[in-house]
Amino acid sequence: MRQTSIRFALSAINRQYLIEKTIRVDHIGELAANQIYAGQNAILANRPISSVIQKMWNSEKEHLNIMERLCAKYDVSPTRLTPILSVIAFTLGATTAALGEKPAMACTIAVEELIAKHYDDQIMKLIDDDPKVHSELLKVY
Repeated sequence: MRQTSIRFALSAINRQYLIEKTIRVDHIGELAANQIYAGQNAILANRPISSVIQKMWNSEKEHLNIMERLCAKYDVSPTRLTPILSVIAFTLGATTAALGEKPAMACTIAVEELIAKHYDDQIMKLIDDDPKVHSELLKVY
């Protein structure tokens, strides 16, 4: 009986760690994506491509809003690296935009592909643990 209780407690700790890690990493990813688009928009605001950037940025704003709600719901603190990562992401967006529309879009495509792979990996971890327990998180993806 005691071993079952210990195993359950460890399982609960591992599950909580998985939830916190998933939300924290996804939150900074969405924040970084927002900052990349903000940097691109700062440089390309008066160009025809700005409407495309704005549309993608609006989508990322919605994703960030979802992640911030999940942070609050699950009491997950953002990473302490948030300020520096925000500056780096904005700089990446502004720099690629300063190089031109093609480099800006190449940056966006590369980031989106990396995010898609990351989300696929997270989905598998959540499903492997327990899809019913993680149904709310799985709906986000």
